[in-house]
Amino acid sequence: MKNKQKPDPRLATLPMYIIKSGQYFINTHTGELKHQDSIEDWLPKDAQAEHAKHELILQKRYDLR
Repeated sequence: MKNKQKPDPRLATLPMYIIKSGQYFINTHTGELKHQDSIEDWLPKDAQAEHAKHELILQKRYDLR
């Protein structure tokens, strides 16, 4: 009996315009093709990390005044 790998639960968060085609994912807007091992680039970013980055940028801008 073969052990089936469970799909990565983060794949459910991919936008609808990114579709799976065999071992690859295709961005239907740009036609870009990525292997399933490098799909992390297209996964949505962590909102908390993005907010912290935004706060850091605002602090730097305030310091420039």
